[in-house]
Amino acid sequence: MSEESNASSAELTMRPIGYIDSPYTRAQHTPEQTLRNPRARGRVVLHKRYAAGLADLAGFDHAWLITWLHQAAPVPADLRVVPLLMRHDTRRIGVFATRYPSRPNPLGLHLIQVLEISGSVVEFAGVDMVHGTPVLDLKPWAQRFDIPGYRPGDNPELDEIRSGWYEQVLANDQSGRSPSP
Repeated sequence: MSEESNASSAELTMRPIGYIDSPYTRAQHTPEQTLRNPRARGRVVLHKRYAAGLADLAGFDHAWLITWLHQAAPVPADLRVVPLLMRHDTRRIGVFATRYPSRPNPLGLHLIQVLEISGSVVEFAGVDMVHGTPVLDLKPWAQRFDIPGYRPGDNPELDEIRSGWYEQVLANDQSGRSPSP
Protein backbone atom coordinates (compact mmCIF):
# COMPACT_ATOMS: atom_id res chain seq x y z
CA MET A 1 0.00 0.00 0.00
CA SER A 2 1.30 3.47 -0.80
CA GLU A 3 2.28 5.95 1.89
CA GLU A 4 -0.97 7.81 1.35
CA SER A 5 -4.19 6.00 0.61
CA ASN A 6 -6.68 7.49 -1.81
CA ALA A 7 -8.85 8.77 1.04
CA SER A 8 -6.00 10.47 2.89
CA SER A 9 -4.59 12.17 -0.20
CA ALA A 10 -7.92 13.34 -1.63
CA GLU A 11 -8.52 17.04 -2.08
CA LEU A 12 -11.08 18.45 0.34
CA THR A 13 -13.53 21.23 -0.29
CA MET A 14 -14.65 23.38 2.61
CA ARG A 15 -16.95 26.33 2.46
CA PRO A 16 -16.92 28.97 5.17
CA ILE A 17 -20.10 29.24 7.21
CA GLY A 18 -19.34 32.87 8.04
CA TYR A 19 -16.56 35.24 9.01
CA ILE A 20 -15.01 37.00 11.99
CA ASP A 21 -15.77 40.63 12.75
CA SER A 22 -12.68 41.68 14.72
CA PRO A 23 -10.94 44.95 15.62
CA TYR A 24 -7.69 43.50 14.20
CA THR A 25 -6.90 43.96 10.51
CA ARG A 26 -3.32 42.62 10.38
CA ALA A 27 -2.11 39.26 11.64
CA GLN A 28 1.03 40.72 13.25
CA HIS A 29 -1.12 42.95 15.52
CA THR A 30 -3.34 40.10 16.69
CA PRO A 31 -2.82 38.42 20.09
CA GLU A 32 -1.36 34.89 19.98
CA GLN A 33 -4.15 33.13 21.90
CA THR A 34 -7.72 33.91 22.95
CA LEU A 35 -6.83 33.54 26.63
CA ARG A 36 -4.10 36.20 26.24
CA ASN A 37 -6.78 38.64 25.11
CA PRO A 38 -9.83 37.59 27.16
CA ARG A 39 -11.62 40.95 27.27
CA ALA A 40 -11.47 41.96 23.62
CA ARG A 41 -14.76 41.42 21.84
CA GLY A 42 -15.49 40.13 18.40
CA ARG A 43 -18.33 38.61 16.46
CA VAL A 44 -18.86 35.43 14.51
CA VAL A 45 -21.12 36.46 11.64
CA LEU A 46 -22.68 33.35 10.10
CA HIS A 47 -24.27 33.26 6.68
CA LYS A 48 -28.02 33.50 7.31
CA ARG A 49 -28.67 29.92 6.17
CA TYR A 50 -26.68 28.65 9.18
CA ALA A 51 -28.45 30.75 11.84
CA ALA A 52 -30.71 27.87 12.93
CA GLY A 53 -27.59 25.90 13.87
CA LEU A 54 -26.99 28.35 16.73
CA ALA A 55 -30.08 27.09 18.59
CA ASP A 56 -29.11 26.08 22.16
CA LEU A 57 -25.52 27.39 21.91
CA ALA A 58 -26.49 30.23 24.30
CA GLY A 59 -26.57 27.63 27.10
CA PHE A 60 -22.79 27.26 26.84
CA ASP A 61 -20.29 29.72 28.30
CA HIS A 62 -17.55 28.72 25.86
CA ALA A 63 -17.19 27.31 22.35
CA TRP A 64 -14.49 26.07 20.03
CA LEU A 65 -14.23 28.13 16.89
CA ILE A 66 -12.51 26.62 13.85
CA THR A 67 -11.26 29.08 11.26
CA TRP A 68 -9.16 29.23 8.12
CA LEU A 69 -6.12 31.42 8.82
CA HIS A 70 -6.26 33.17 5.46
CA GLN A 71 -3.40 35.58 6.20
CA ALA A 72 -0.94 32.94 7.41
CA ALA A 73 2.38 32.73 5.60
CA PRO A 74 3.13 29.44 3.82
CA VAL A 75 4.61 26.75 6.03
CA PRO A 76 8.40 26.39 5.62
CA ALA A 77 9.53 23.42 3.52
CA ASP A 78 11.26 21.83 6.53
CA LEU A 79 8.04 22.13 8.62
CA ARG A 80 9.92 23.89 11.44
CA VAL A 81 8.95 27.31 12.80
CA VAL A 82 9.83 29.70 15.61
CA PRO A 83 6.67 29.78 17.77
CA LEU A 84 5.32 33.22 18.65
CA LEU A 85 6.03 32.62 22.32
CA MET A 86 9.71 32.01 21.41
CA ARG A 87 10.08 34.86 18.91
CA HIS A 88 13.15 36.18 20.76
CA ASP A 89 14.85 32.79 20.39
CA THR A 90 16.21 31.10 17.27
CA ARG A 91 15.13 27.57 18.14
CA ARG A 92 12.89 26.10 15.45
CA ILE A 93 10.18 23.63 16.45
CA GLY A 94 8.26 21.11 14.36
CA VAL A 95 5.06 22.83 13.23
CA PHE A 96 2.84 20.05 14.67
CA ALA A 97 4.31 20.71 18.13
CA THR A 98 3.19 24.36 17.93
CA ARG A 99 0.09 26.47 17.44
CA TYR A 100 1.88 28.57 14.86
CA PRO A 101 -0.48 29.79 12.10
CA SER A 102 1.73 28.71 9.16
CA ARG A 103 0.82 25.05 8.60
CA PRO A 104 0.08 22.67 5.75
CA ASN A 105 -3.64 23.43 6.37
CA PRO A 106 -3.82 26.75 8.23
CA LEU A 107 -6.71 25.89 10.54
CA GLY A 108 -7.24 28.04 13.60
CA LEU A 109 -8.65 26.54 16.80
CA HIS A 110 -9.93 29.22 19.18
CA LEU A 111 -11.55 28.85 22.59
CA ILE A 112 -14.01 31.73 22.84
CA GLN A 113 -16.34 32.94 25.57
CA VAL A 114 -19.89 33.12 24.23
CA LEU A 115 -21.44 36.42 25.35
CA GLU A 116 -24.62 36.76 23.33
CA ILE A 117 -26.35 35.27 20.31
CA SER A 118 -28.68 37.25 18.11
CA GLY A 119 -29.92 35.91 14.81
CA SER A 120 -26.86 34.72 12.90
CA VAL A 121 -24.33 36.57 15.07
CA VAL A 122 -22.37 35.29 18.06
CA GLU A 123 -20.83 38.01 20.22
CA PHE A 124 -17.75 36.65 21.96
CA ALA A 125 -14.74 37.57 24.08
CA GLY A 126 -11.25 36.26 23.43
CA VAL A 127 -10.27 37.66 20.05
CA ASP A 128 -7.11 36.30 18.44
CA MET A 129 -8.20 36.46 14.83
CA VAL A 130 -8.10 39.00 12.02
CA HIS A 131 -11.20 40.74 10.68
CA GLY A 132 -12.63 38.73 7.79
CA THR A 133 -11.17 35.39 8.92
CA PRO A 134 -13.33 32.64 7.39
CA VAL A 135 -15.24 30.55 9.95
CA LEU A 136 -15.41 26.82 9.19
CA ASP A 137 -17.20 25.51 12.28
CA LEU A 138 -18.33 26.26 15.81
CA LYS A 139 -18.61 23.59 18.52
CA PRO A 140 -19.59 23.81 22.19
CA TRP A 141 -16.94 23.52 24.89
CA ALA A 142 -17.76 21.30 27.87
CA GLN A 143 -15.38 20.60 30.73
CA ARG A 144 -16.43 16.93 30.87
CA PHE A 145 -15.12 16.39 27.34
CA ASP A 146 -12.45 19.07 26.95
CA ILE A 147 -10.44 18.79 30.18
CA PRO A 148 -8.53 15.50 30.46
CA GLY A 149 -9.33 13.76 33.72
CA TYR A 150 -12.09 16.20 34.67
CA ARG A 151 -14.40 14.96 37.43
CA PRO A 152 -17.35 17.01 38.71
CA GLY A 153 -16.69 18.31 42.21
CA ASP A 154 -12.89 18.43 41.85
CA ASN A 155 -12.86 22.14 40.98
CA PRO A 156 -15.92 24.22 41.97
CA GLU A 157 -14.91 27.05 39.58
CA LEU A 158 -14.95 24.69 36.60
CA ASP A 159 -18.25 23.19 37.77
CA GLU A 160 -19.84 26.65 37.48
CA ILE A 161 -19.05 26.97 33.76
CA ARG A 162 -22.26 26.35 31.86
CA SER A 163 -22.20 23.44 29.44
CA GLY A 164 -25.66 23.79 27.94
CA TRP A 165 -27.77 20.75 27.29
CA TYR A 166 -24.82 18.45 28.16
CA GLU A 167 -25.35 19.28 31.85
CA GLN A 168 -28.91 17.94 31.89
CA VAL A 169 -28.09 14.84 29.85
CA LEU A 170 -25.07 13.98 32.01
CA ALA A 171 -26.98 14.65 35.25
CA ASN A 172 -29.70 12.23 34.11
CA ASP A 173 -27.22 9.56 33.00
CA GLN A 174 -26.66 7.34 36.02
CA SER A 175 -24.69 4.72 34.08
CA GLY A 176 -21.35 6.33 34.86
CA ARG A 177 -20.20 6.18 31.24
CA SER A 178 -19.60 9.30 29.20
CA PRO A 179 -22.01 9.68 26.30
CA SER A 180 -20.77 10.88 22.94
CA PRO A 181 -20.61 14.67 22.81
